[in-house]
Amino acid sequence: MDLYILNLGDSRAVVATRDRSLRAVQLTENHTVDEEIEYRKVLAEHLDDTSPITGGRVKGKLKLTRAFGVGYLKKRYMNDALMGILRVQNLCSPPYVDSHPFTQCHRVSEKDEFVVVGSDGLFDFFSNDEVVKLVHRFIQEEEGVGDPSTYLVEQLVSRAAKSAGLSREELMRIPARRRRKYHDDVTVVVIMLGTNNQRTSQPALGQNSSPSVSLQSLLNGNKNSEFCGPLTSFDWNDSEVRRIGTSSIDTTCTIWDIERETVDTQLIAHDKEVYDIAWGGLGVFASVSADGSVRVFDLRDKEHSTIIYESSDPVDTPLVRLGWNKQDPRYMATIIMDSPKVVVLDIRFPTLPVVELHRHQSPVNAIAWAPHSSCHICTAADDSQALIWDLSSMGQPLDPSGLDPILAYTAGAEIEQLQWKAHGKEFPEQNWLSHLEAGECQISTIVPCFGIDHHLILD
Repeated sequence: MDLYILNLGDSRAVVATRDRSLRAVQLTENHTVDEEIEYRKVLAEHLDDTSPITGGRVKGKLKLTRAFGVGYLKKRYMNDALMGILRVQNLCSPPYVDSHPFTQCHRVSEKDEFVVVGSDGLFDFFSNDEVVKLVHRFIQEEEGVGDPSTYLVEQLVSRAAKSAGLSREELMRIPARRRRKYHDDVTVVVIMLGTNNQRTSQPALGQNSSPSVSLQSLLNGNKNSEFCGPLTSFDWNDSEVRRIGTSSIDTTCTIWDIERETVDTQLIAHDKEVYDIAWGGLGVFASVSADGSVRVFDLRDKEHSTIIYESSDPVDTPLVRLGWNKQDPRYMATIIMDSPKVVVLDIRFPTLPVVELHRHQSPVNAIAWAPHSSCHICTAADDSQALIWDLSSMGQPLDPSGLDPILAYTAGAEIEQLQWKAHGKEFPEQNWLSHLEAGECQISTIVPCFGIDHHLILD
């Protein structure tokens, strides 16, 4: 039997083989600037650049010299599309990172017992030999019961806790995002070989994938090239479910027919990157952009759009998220980049906000209108707060100090995304509110009086 290996980056495949004793043989290469060959390759390919490697990283950003993704180190226009603080300065001669894999064919012999495939987080704490010895010990002691990959992850957590001077329980209580300072993300698979009758492990990811999920449609609007402008957001048309709209950093919005897997319409929507799109009806959608504007489009008149709002403090500050009130399409809300406020708009009165919501202490990341009410909205931010607001007083004089939320929920970390699901047959009196925080999905039920009934944590 032959084992074919292709790798790029710093994940590893290690085979346990037995001569007189069990030993580890690495089947992959490490593609980082710490490897002399990779380091010299980067320097040789960028002779006109005085600083291709800075601070032990490619352009000061990445230790890897080969990787999928990281388009900003491969294509100049992708780097230019990033916000200023993230943009690489002096990108003289991209690509600086490539996607050419190392390949090898390993002939499996009777001496080979198992292969461990792991991300770099595993090998931050264990050598190849230590990994092989741990798996071998587990197989001998457990006699086929349990999962060796899960055992490896458990051993890693224990060692990371010991290195930090913490107990395992103390480390596990730290929110996932903050725990990155103690150990990296880890994925491990153990593959049994030869006559060994132990089963191959499932990926140790923390939860199993659902077998009921399958690919329905693949929408590709750039079939003539492997490169395209990355998508930033999408929205499903509730009135015509075969349609979805997508937005992209290439300044376009694209309307797709998912049944035919074709593009219905593609519009140059803004002067700069488009960050979000939202449907407001059968053939009407709106978008927000790095040019600081909210624009409304009617597919019956594709040559024109209406500017509903332009950011002014300062001028042209990017707008990054948009929510259209499906219960009352006169209203929409938008988020200003790196701002703790949310701007609510009435499309009948362009340019002037109806109300501004100011109670967050950090930049707002997400907004969701209530699916059952025309005057309630939820906002979420880096301050770990999800706030629900009653906007029934819009248009009336407000207290000079501003509007206060009617409900606040405090999460364990920054909240990055938010969805509000209407009640269904199973729970006719409840509405579901879910948000994403530090790698966990929090799902809460909102009772009609807007008190939180309970919440469920999905690790």
